[in-house]
Amino acid sequence: MAPDKPDKDEAHASLELPEAQRVRRRLVWRRAESATLELIVFPYFVAAYAFLVVGACFRFHVPGFLSAAGCILIFGLTASYLLLHDWIVHGHGLFRPLFGIRVVGLRDNQQVTVTQSCLRNWPFALAWACFALPLLYYVPVVCHLDTWGGVAYIAFFLCESALVLSRRDMRRTGDLMAGTHVIEATEETMPSKSGMLLRRVLAYCIVIGSILITLTAIGTYIVMVALRKE
Repeated sequence: MAPDKPDKDEAHASLELPEAQRVRRRLVWRRAESATLELIVFPYFVAAYAFLVVGACFRFHVPGFLSAAGCILIFGLTASYLLLHDWIVHGHGLFRPLFGIRVVGLRDNQQVTVTQSCLRNWPFALAWACFALPLLYYVPVVCHLDTWGGVAYIAFFLCESALVLSRRDMRRTGDLMAGTHVIEATEETMPSKSGMLLRRVLAYCIVIGSILITLTAIGTYIVMVALRKE
């Protein structure tokens, strides 16, 4: 008796599996790079910059309410961006186009709405606000709100990353709540060449600025420790 021939659809699926795995790995890697730059490096740069602004205001005796107003503006704009960036820039964010991905609605792959963007990103915006506000010095710290806010931000980022890696559809909690998913961007949906150039310049400035601020902080701490020992 002749053996059964493999079903055509099964054979086709078996041929597509390696390619599907490569696409998934590429998309996961791109999401990881984009999320690290947009949700970790960018907020860190803003917080460090605002901290330096507050220090400079104290050094040059700038009225406290002016420095507080400036930092509240910086933190407020950052929190608003974290909350609404999927809607403001049509699912691209500041840096997703650099990695060829975008966020769209799950059912129709259409632009993300304001409600979907808020549902997708509110934990990051809330944790960022809890972390950032006490850095102003003028906002009372209640129950170590800054520490818990920072821990919650990093913990939520790691949990969402683990969920993306573990799910076949690579959707995180925010995607499940908002009804969205991340896809590879097509040439028709990518920003213009000038927009891409601006994003690259901004990304390089943020990364280099974060590195310089970190090195400066480490160097200042080492000098202060050495002076105390003397």
